[in-house]
Amino acid sequence: MIIGKKATIMVTLLMMFALVAVPVSADTVTTNVTVQSGGGDPPWIMAVWQQDTTPSLEDGDPDHQIPGPQFMPPVTYRGFKRVYNYAVVFDEQGPDTISEVSFQTYNPRGNAQQLGDEEVDINWHVWDGRYRYQNIADNYYAHDDENDKAAARAAVKAAYEAGLVTFNGATWEEVDYKLSQDEAKLFWGGVSHFYNTPGGWLTVKTTAFDINDNPSDTVESKFYLVPVAGVELDFTTIDYGKIALSQWKPISGDANFGTADRPTVRNIGNTYVSIVIEQDDMGIGQSLINGIPRWDVEYGARLGDNSNNWVEYKPYEEATLPNPLPLCNTGKLDFKIHILKAWSGSTYGGTMIITADQWWGN
Repeated sequence: MIIGKKATIMVTLLMMFALVAVPVSADTVTTNVTVQSGGGDPPWIMAVWQQDTTPSLEDGDPDHQIPGPQFMPPVTYRGFKRVYNYAVVFDEQGPDTISEVSFQTYNPRGNAQQLGDEEVDINWHVWDGRYRYQNIADNYYAHDDENDKAAARAAVKAAYEAGLVTFNGATWEEVDYKLSQDEAKLFWGGVSHFYNTPGGWLTVKTTAFDINDNPSDTVESKFYLVPVAGVELDFTTIDYGKIALSQWKPISGDANFGTADRPTVRNIGNTYVSIVIEQDDMGIGQSLINGIPRWDVEYGARLGDNSNNWVEYKPYEEATLPNPLPLCNTGKLDFKIHILKAWSGSTYGGTMIITADQWWGN
């Protein structure tokens, strides 16, 4: 019967409702908040580091053999190396109260040869630990955006695994947790290090500020700019011209780069450099003097104008010029030749190899 079906359905529904437990109780949670008087608590910098734009994050140590960021200089005239400063910052009053992050970079300090922090009686020029420049972070990952949060956490993890991060009272796990919970922000800013930035361990002092201008404790970190000797020449040929036997013939350079007939050298590395020269015998050869071989040609070279800096040398000898070429300096190179014996009217040719070595006063 239709009435019976309706009755059956109604009973079934009533039974189903009777079997489902519906919670009706609730827990009470108390809440508290304190409105800060004055400026509130300062920010806390949890972690800082530097990295470059290469896949390894540090082209000076791509296999991460040594802790700390390490970068190669550009070794090109007026070139630059782009390095990015990073900082993870937490503020008790919330991440939106963090207003600015400052990175101040300082030159390497102490004995330039050791490239460390040792105190010495004389600090070398730019290896004196002096303040170099300031960089204000102009980028950050938004703490309330899931894509930005994922990017921030991935950036910290990659830097941590590469051994680049300096932690300040926190672990990587704690930093990652704060970022995942919208409680911290990752800030960064880029710096172009000029080609003559001195090689060694540079110090970066990082400070964060909140909207009330409360500064955080400053956190120091270091990165290593790999020392590289490099020079550039404005000539490819030395033409000694016509010479008289047994007379020294000089060829003068100048300090104006771009004058090929006046030899010039400039330092494009990030250390002082020694100039090392080696030449062949130009096919002039040797003579036997009392049964002893003697080269029939010899050479000389100097950097600058000081007569005391001439170095004379035989073919196939490495001659190191005594005075160094400082950072970002350009200097004149002078050469001379002395032929003791050769065929009159003959023309000879050869090669000269000029190299640059790091010079640290030794």
